[in-house]
Amino acid sequence: MGESADQARQAVADTRLRMAATLERLERRLRADLDLRQRLRREGPRLAATAAIVVTVGTAVWLRRRHRPGPDAAPATAAEWFATMPRAWQEQLQQLVEAGGGAGAADGRRPGRRSGRPLWQTAALTSARVVLPRLLAARGRSRSAGSGGQSRRSSLGGNAGRSG
Repeated sequence: MGESADQARQAVADTRLRMAATLERLERRLRADLDLRQRLRREGPRLAATAAIVVTVGTAVWLRRRHRPGPDAAPATAAEWFATMPRAWQEQLQQLVEAGGGAGAADGRRPGRRSGRPLWQTAALTSARVVLPRLLAARGRSRSAGSGGQSRRSSLGGNAGRSG
């Protein structure tokens, strides 16, 4: 019986030694993780690279926002854009829309090759046929309200684009 008690004591002592060694190892690891100087030595290059990326991206975003054109840089609506278009272009677009006529879904034919035109041309004419009347109506309203369509045109180069 004495041998089994001695074996049990020895097993308990061995377990205590293993637990002490594990505890010391965990304590060293915890101290190493909490030591700021060692952590900076280990992870310094990665932290520096991350900081450089954040600064670079932040600067790029800031500069891009700073140099973005303001609301006066481009016409706000399609009607204003159409009003700034040279008169010759407006007339040519109107002729294209009128030449497109009723071909397409209005007379029962499918657009595309069956109408004798390439699909891209049919799509362009269809979209122009839908948008152009609205632009012309909006332009007429803006001129009657005295929005100064002529001054916009003159600021874009005068009458250089006019025909006739």
